[in-house]
Amino acid sequence: MWAWALRLRHLDVSLCPLLAGPFTLLPPGLLHLNASFTALGGGVPPLPADLLTLDLLAAGLEQGIAGAKEGPGGGWASVGRLSYVDVGSNALTGPMPGGGRGMEGAGGGDLGGGWGRGREQA
Repeated sequence: MWAWALRLRHLDVSLCPLLAGPFTLLPPGLLHLNASFTALGGGVPPLPADLLTLDLLAAGLEQGIAGAKEGPGGGWASVGRLSYVDVGSNALTGPMPGGGRGMEGAGGGDLGGGWGRGREQA
């Protein structure tokens, strides 16, 4: 799907309210993703290992976060460089990711349908 975009590092599709349909796969070398104020729906897809920033504010997300699970080794441990996350104003459900380098103390948890409603910063 992203064969043409293997070198894509920054993807900003924010403020495109007609952009609909969930992202199911992201470019492997992506560093920054901003898809805020869209109608993506679905959940947070698996994240590229080198991702630094993830902004999905008000993206119409209504499912879970791929790879999120509670306990040691769970969550976004494979996304060790991730330094900023905003999934506010969504209706995410399921476990909240925790752990990973740079996210010590983030712990795990449960989204409970409300975790993504406020601004979250890792």
